Amino acid sequence: MFAVAEMCFTLLPYIYTTPGVIHTHLPPPPHQVLRVEDAHDTKVLSLSLFEGSAHSDAPLAARHLFLSSALDGYLHLWDLRAAAGGPVRTFAAHTNRVHPLQPALSPCLRYVACGSEDRQGYLYDVGTARLLERVSGHSDAVTAVAFNPFYPQLATTGLDGTARFYSDRGDQDG
Repeated sequence: MFAVAEMCFTLLPYIYTTPGVIHTHLPPPPHQVLRVEDAHDTKVLSLSLFEGSAHSDAPLAARHLFLSSALDGYLHLWDLRAAAGGPVRTFAAHTNRVHPLQPALSPCLRYVACGSEDRQGYLYDVGTARLLERVSGHSDAVTAVAFNPFYPQLATTGLDGTARFYSDRGDQDG
């Protein structure tokens, strides 16, 4: 099992940030470093790599996708192979000026989700960057979201200390 995990790690890029800059290290061949200047108007506070799922038919090339967020109110979708050219998509219907927000890409690669300081979770279409849905129920800022890798379900958590789970059949408190 260790050999399998080790092999999986070699496929994933290593990403970190310094003020205003996104740095990436891509796996061989060849080993390279990419530096994206001015990725956001403010410091990048969160990065989310596309993790995929064994239960999804998303292409292997999607492992080059990642999301970045900052307190400038924007969420950017990047492709590591072309990150120097700017983000692939920008999502901006949510509010993000005070609290770091952790976004997520769905395992099927059709959706992007993020929290918001208006106490809602936001679901966007990856292909068009169009807002598809707002999910509510929190009494304070929603700071993190995650997709279930097995079912069409979105989880949110926020500063109110609760976790909520949403699906096409409604939501449920955690």
